Amino acid sequence: MLSEQDFKNAADIIGCDVASIKAVYEVEAAGRGYLSDGRVKILFEGHRFWKQLAKVSNPTQFIANNPQYSNVLYKNWDKKKYKGGIKEWERMSMAIEVCGKLNLSPELALDSASYGSFQIMGENSVLCGYPTAHEMLASYNNGGEPEQLASFIRFVKSTHLDDELRARNWAGFAQGYNGSKFRENKYDVKLSAAYKKHSK
Repeated sequence: MLSEQDFKNAADIIGCDVASIKAVYEVEAAGRGYLSDGRVKILFEGHRFWKQLAKVSNPTQFIANNPQYSNVLYKNWDKKKYKGGIKEWERMSMAIEVCGKLNLSPELALDSASYGSFQIMGENSVLCGYPTAHEMLASYNNGGEPEQLASFIRFVKSTHLDDELRARNWAGFAQGYNGSKFRENKYDVKLSAAYKKHSK
């Protein structure tokens, strides 16, 4: 788990206050990067998986012939597809099966989930300092939440979202961090509320 000093060190590197980092930590993974069974917390994004596969295959044709995988492979974001908790790893296993059926690297599935305390997408592993999503996940497993926090620091600096954190521009941060549909999950509202709680 992260200590108060870990948060302070991260805030110094980014140049923001501690409450801003704690707000992201709370909103993204409810303040915990691991599941009860010890595995890293993930959220599988089937629409991102679709985009990954579309670069090298035909997901439309595949899902027409294999509708049993429609819970992990779909064109548009759909919140109803999420299962939460341990079941997200079951969805990951299904996605890896899809890669196997198409003779593609399982890295495409690993790229399509967000991981850990700060729920960073595997496809952004290079921005976090790792060559692949597999390497990022391994580092998260071995280094614990401090490694996940270090990854978050590298990511926000690589994407220039550190400016939004310093300014506490929650809408701007959420758009860059969670995507253009961030308002559907009220990420900016949640971040603002969490910041107010932690800044007291």
